[in-house]
Amino acid sequence: MSGDLAGAERTLRTLLATGHVDDVQNGLQDVLSNGAHRVPGGWVVSLRLLQARSQLGTDAELVAALLAQRAELRAPWLAITAARCQEAGQLPDDWSLIDMVSRLTPEEMEALGKYFAAKSAPPETVKDPDLAAVGRYIFYKGNKFSGLPSCATCHGKDGMGTASLPRLAGQYASYVQAQLKLFGKRERTNDNAVMHSVAANLSPLEMAAVAEYVSGQ
Repeated sequence: MSGDLAGAERTLRTLLATGHVDDVQNGLQDVLSNGAHRVPGGWVVSLRLLQARSQLGTDAELVAALLAQRAELRAPWLAITAARCQEAGQLPDDWSLIDMVSRLTPEEMEALGKYFAAKSAPPETVKDPDLAAVGRYIFYKGNKFSGLPSCATCHGKDGMGTASLPRLAGQYASYVQAQLKLFGKRERTNDNAVMHSVAANLSPLEMAAVAEYVSGQ
């Protein structure tokens, strides 16, 4: 890429801030094509970019994701992602998985999604039935005293998730509890703000209870 990384970043930040950038040189056209439409004399922000923006915590993440469309700029984005995962305790060793995923085409990602979606997820054996009973109540009814909504409202009555929200049924209790803690501390930021506000209202007991319940479903 003949343009420098800083120049590409400035262009994308201008697009996000104003909705428009003038025509650019230095090989940035294909970067822009992932989030903008060409108009006479420049580019305007696309609906696709606005939708993607709502799925990421900050514009900085979105800029990095757009720049990662360029193979030669992928390494800096992977380094940023790896650092964030390490800070959140989600990537204790190396970032080989992130590197692996970055090499997948959209078609391969879709194929893998369909493959794993077709697999069964056998439930764990519930270790504490009393704790799971508390979790079941929260899952279906929430906690009206703290303003906590039910998990089933978004993740479905059976915890099977939706096309845009993950399945909880059969997930390991330890994993669910760890992710809820990360959401509550805002250390996991790759999902929408709803989950952060939900987890912030969960007590440690409620987190453990919900995790115990969904693992056995």
